[in-house]
Amino acid sequence: MIHVSPVVGERRRDPEGVRARALAAAVEEFAERGFEAGSLRGVARRAGVSQPLISYHFGSKQALLEEVKAEVVHRASVSLAQAIGRHARDADLVRGMMTAFFEHAQVEVTTRRIGLWAQLSGQHSFQGERDTLQRIVALVRHAQERGELRDDVAAEHLVWTFRSAVYGWLDNRERACEVFDLDPDDEATDARYLGALIRLAAAPSK
Repeated sequence: MIHVSPVVGERRRDPEGVRARALAAAVEEFAERGFEAGSLRGVARRAGVSQPLISYHFGSKQALLEEVKAEVVHRASVSLAQAIGRHARDADLVRGMMTAFFEHAQVEVTTRRIGLWAQLSGQHSFQGERDTLQRIVALVRHAQERGELRDDVAAEHLVWTFRSAVYGWLDNRERACEVFDLDPDDEATDARYLGALIRLAAAPSK
């Protein structure tokens, strides 16, 4: 009888499925435990596969971290593409995109955590982030040219300020609600904050 190792067996059964499951597990592992404490062993345990299989698909821990960072950028890009598709014919495409980004950030808690851990560990580079943000900047510039957004602030500054304001609110929401006597259980609290950000970016009324 020929014995096949578990690693080889798992690779043969569904290599792409195993890799996708392992990557999803890695996002959870590093979001929860951080880049230093997170481990290949922890990823394997979450994915329900052997650690050698994780190494086979991703190599080193650092290589897996780069895949994790690329994955969170991909998720944001997909959300952006969906927003563009939904609002392509709207008069205010940028408003729809801003709303979609806010809603995506609300749901993707792990993505925000990965970003925070990256800052703490000094790993600021995210594969694909530059292209995604440049695409948004181009859309914002067009909106400025059409008079929909204020044009006294550079498009890239508007994009980064909005991004930082969204993450800053969501990552410190409970504290802000306590300080300013806001109701954290009221969905309108988030809606009012988003509305304020959109108004800040909007072109002044003539």
